[in-house]
Amino acid sequence: MMKRSRQLPHRSSYTALRSQTFETMIGLAFCTGLRPAEVCKLQLVDFDPRARTIVIAQTKFSPQRTLPLHSTVVRALERYLKARRRIIPFGDHFFVGRRGVPFTPKKIGNYLHLLVRGIEPNGARSMVRFGDLRHTFATRLISGWSRRGEPVPHYLVLLSRYMGHKQFNATWWYISPDCSSLKSAMQLFRQFQQNQTTNDSSL
Repeated sequence: MMKRSRQLPHRSSYTALRSQTFETMIGLAFCTGLRPAEVCKLQLVDFDPRARTIVIAQTKFSPQRTLPLHSTVVRALERYLKARRRIIPFGDHFFVGRRGVPFTPKKIGNYLHLLVRGIEPNGARSMVRFGDLRHTFATRLISGWSRRGEPVPHYLVLLSRYMGHKQFNATWWYISPDCSSLKSAMQLFRQFQQNQTTNDSSL
């Protein structure tokens, strides 16, 4: 998907930026599990390259949170920001379209429809969606923890906070009983849920 973004036609400086915009948005979502709306709402002031963090604003779905970034993600965001400020030196949003107008999840979906054409999805849906990057981010982590014998319930609590889930049970949807590598994590998660329910009822 990122490779196809780089191959988008470059007829002007703006279309060159559009190509880099989608490459960067896809990479950021894959590395952080951000929701499409969170990517769209990200503002310039939310990115701190020195601290290697981004701030995700509070929404009705999740509280405000500050996410650490890998150094490679920071460098990719800095490269995009340099091009964005040169071509569109105005506007407060990090990812912008023509005339500095911020993207919307619907607009991202329209472009993504072109980028993923011919790519066979590995899930139940007929086409890859931008939000699937969030699901992939979570399941890859959980699967890795399960295979290495890590304390999955503890890590799931951290993952829940990282992904901005108001309800801890929301993290459950990223554990699929159909995937063998996640079965152990699923069993540990159920046990953890039962313990939490027992503790809450005793208060």
